[in-house]
Amino acid sequence: MQGVFDAVGRNGWFALDASAMIHENPIFEKIKGTGKTIAEISLDQTDYLAMNAEAIESGAPEEQRAHIRQMVALKRLAGRVTSELDAVFKAVVH
Repeated sequence: MQGVFDAVGRNGWFALDASAMIHENPIFEKIKGTGKTIAEISLDQTDYLAMNAEAIESGAPEEQRAHIRQMVALKRLAGRVTSELDAVFKAVVH
């Protein structure tokens, strides 16, 4: 990454603002195949933790429980990356 900062300093091709950086996040890979956007996952009001507890108690199939656990993880990741994307947007448009 330092090489990019150095090149900008030498050449002045574009403005580089560290506050407008999107870091690697596992959600970008994990969201594939869900058919949902980060925003949809972030705004999803489903209580997947409660669903998981209920699925365990009721003896739901492992496939169903795995999906619920995946959604718990995706919601956590979506919350973090949404904050970062919002900060990048603010840095870029202001």
